[in-house]
Amino acid sequence: MTRHILFAVVLSGALLAGGCTEVIELDLNTADPKLVIEGYVDNLPGPYYVQLSETLNFDEPNQWPAVGAAQVYLSGSDGSADTLVETTPGLYATRHLQGQPGVTYTLAVETGGQRYTAQSTLPQPVPLDTAYTERQSVRGGDALVPVLVFRDPAGQANYYTFVAKRQGWPLPGFFTLDDQLRDGQRITRPLRSDNFDLQTGDTLRLELHSVAPAAYDYFYVLSQAAGLGLNQSPTPSNPASMFEGGALGYFSAQAVSARTVVVR
Repeated sequence: MTRHILFAVVLSGALLAGGCTEVIELDLNTADPKLVIEGYVDNLPGPYYVQLSETLNFDEPNQWPAVGAAQVYLSGSDGSADTLVETTPGLYATRHLQGQPGVTYTLAVETGGQRYTAQSTLPQPVPLDTAYTERQSVRGGDALVPVLVFRDPAGQANYYTFVAKRQGWPLPGFFTLDDQLRDGQRITRPLRSDNFDLQTGDTLRLELHSVAPAAYDYFYVLSQAAGLGLNQSPTPSNPASMFEGGALGYFSAQAVSARTVVVR
């Protein structure tokens, strides 16, 4: 993912600079690999997972190298703690920790003689009132679109991400929303994408994630860079890493509300 986002930044910069005469040569193939950490904890029963991989140079196949044999720890401000176990190369799972709203969690990763840490506080869950699919206009055509409906809690800042899963696999796209202009309102949020290709009879799990501001910012920038969903930008940028120590990636403590719908 990181490589594609970086490529988009370089490409958009080249297009914007098309009127200049200076030629700038970029060495895109010799960058040192960076550790990428992708992890979460939520209010649902675990296990929770952390994925470790490394970035690639532009001329290498798009197969992210897994980072194995790392030490991965998850601890909470309530005194809970867990040492994750590697289940497949680069994928680490909790054993017994249960996420709780209001608790601040710290993820620590030790590998290659370096230590990387990130913190995130798990918000209170926001109930998902209903969810359904309907036909809507999507980029000049029409398609079946998942729709989530919920009431935003009044008097506080709230940040959301949304996930649609088919047969357990997330559909492509990054979908985000904040309540800056919607505080306390009933919100109807369609997940429009021309990459879903939903069919009548598909069973979907639609998830509303209440997230911390840093996680929201991370996925908001990804939604712009990827050009999927509603949040798009012609000048994408890289999301700021949530980790201290120089790694890329995110750690999200998130409260999940979900409903299952059958596409009709």
